[in-house]
Amino acid sequence: MESGDAQLVAHALGVAARAKSMSEIARKSGLSRESLYRSLSPTGRPEFGTVLSVLNALDLGLSVKPRALVKNSARASSAKKKKVAV
Repeated sequence: MESGDAQLVAHALGVAARAKSMSEIARKSGLSRESLYRSLSPTGRPEFGTVLSVLNALDLGLSVKPRALVKNSARASSAKKKKVAV
């Protein structure tokens, strides 16, 4: 998820789902195998609900945390420099 590339994340979920068994993931998620293959392909654009269903079927969770303070402090430092220069 760090990459920010939604298609890469969808593809990675597809790889994990195929490794586990797309039929099993379809059964557990309540989605069709065909729609999962399509959504989780490298060019797929799954809805957020599909992503959550697949994560749940894979016995995975999703958690959210703030970005590293180093990144935030670098932005703050950059913003301060810009304010001083103005």
